[in-house]
Amino acid sequence: MRLAAMNEFRASMSDIANRSATRVEFDQMRERMAQFATTSDVDNINERIGALMDQINEDIRSLRESRAVMEGKASQSSVMWAILIAVAGLALSAIGLIEHFSMAK
Repeated sequence: MRLAAMNEFRASMSDIANRSATRVEFDQMRERMAQFATTSDVDNINERIGALMDQINEDIRSLRESRAVMEGKASQSSVMWAILIAVAGLALSAIGLIEHFSMAK
């Protein structure tokens, strides 16, 4: 029983060792990664991110201006309704005064 467990453990360790990358393979992978990510690539990525951020900020500014315009239009319609109600009130007051003075004679 004990020998079977030790043999199983050894087989597991052998599998792990066989599946692991060797130093040569690791060095080759590291060199490929170093070639892939040069500083000019990083600079290009940073420039593209900067350009995208500028575009996003411009879009946000445009949306804020559009919202302000829409709020202004809503306020303008409120003013128009207030003027309409005031004119109607003045007209009714004028009619009431005319009737009052015409009946007083």
